[in-house]
Amino acid sequence: PYFVANEYNRGFYRDVTNVQLSATYDVLSTLSIVARSGINYFSENRTEEEPKSFVRNFQVQQGNYRDNTRNNFNTTTDLVVNYERSVTDNLFVTTRVGGSSYYFRDRSSFVGTDGLVVPDLYNISNSLNAVDGSNFLTEYKKNSVFGILNLNWGGYLYLEATGRNDWVSTLPLDNNSFFYPSLSGSFVVSEVVSLPDLISQARVRASWAQVSNADLGS
Repeated sequence: PYFVANEYNRGFYRDVTNVQLSATYDVLSTLSIVARSGINYFSENRTEEEPKSFVRNFQVQQGNYRDNTRNNFNTTTDLVVNYERSVTDNLFVTTRVGGSSYYFRDRSSFVGTDGLVVPDLYNISNSLNAVDGSNFLTEYKKNSVFGILNLNWGGYLYLEATGRNDWVSTLPLDNNSFFYPSLSGSFVVSEVVSLPDLISQARVRASWAQVSNADLGS
């Protein structure tokens, strides 16, 4: 336990930045525009100091030093228009249309020694043999448009229709578009039919949706 706690040192440093901005403009009492943007960023550095004589996979090591650096950045921006009004005494309509843009980038690099020339000198230049290294970069962008329509009839009959189309940068330009429709409805039976006191509310729901995914495993 002492050896692992005091000689085999592993640690990391991480800096995180989050920024959120939002603005709403009421064009009319029934019409509003909302703009939002968010940024998330973090940088991380992990180090590992493996002392000489450390046993890994039943083999005594010659000491090693490993350094891993990662930077992750993503941002989302959307613009949404909301509209709602009572069309008749019984019909209330809510609609929402908008667009969204999402960008993601993840970059990492790794370098490590293959044994140490001088024990306890944890530096890449102190590698006994050729150093081991690798780097990775993941980057993609997604643009979207969407719309939602809600109908409320008398407070007991509800219908909602949605549609969304995404364009992703991870696929060829001639096949990078996806459309996601959905339809749902509900009927509040307890609003139109007298029920026993034991039943406070009864509702019937039904929905249908079509989904897809263009995430390639970021």
